[in-house]
Amino acid sequence: MEERLTAYDEIYYEDRPLALRLLRHLIAAYNIVYGWQDRLVHRLDSWAVAPLLRAGRSEPADALRDDPRFLTAVSALGPGLQILVLDVITVAGYGWLPGALELFLWVVAAVGTVYAIALLLWLRLASASGARERAGAAVDRRSGRRGPGAGDRDAE
Repeated sequence: MEERLTAYDEIYYEDRPLALRLLRHLIAAYNIVYGWQDRLVHRLDSWAVAPLLRAGRSEPADALRDDPRFLTAVSALGPGLQILVLDVITVAGYGWLPGALELFLWVVAAVGTVYAIALLLWLRLASASGARERAGAAVDRRSGRRGPGAGDRDAE
């Protein structure tokens, strides 16, 4: 994943060459500073929904990513919770500033990383479950069975 200048940008800024040049520099700076993070998140996301994508089910994969419960859980990784943690440490009267900042970094980095890994694993498990459900339905259609216990009915 890489931020790029679009054809729209070229047209929009064609009469302002200085602004276009500045935009090119800003895009290059963005790619240097944040490009690796974009690629990392893209790879993690692709890994998390890979079972559904391998099964050719991109719509359920998108629905899983857009699930309001998942998005709410991911929002806890944003700056709002980080500011809340910093506020709690400050209000608690942790007087030694370097110690308070170190505590803040440990809480945000360590707990946030474990939480993010747990969310990725949840997404992967949900994706694998969705892929298995689809595969099970395909087997049932081919064999003429209609869900759980269908084998018991065949024996009668």
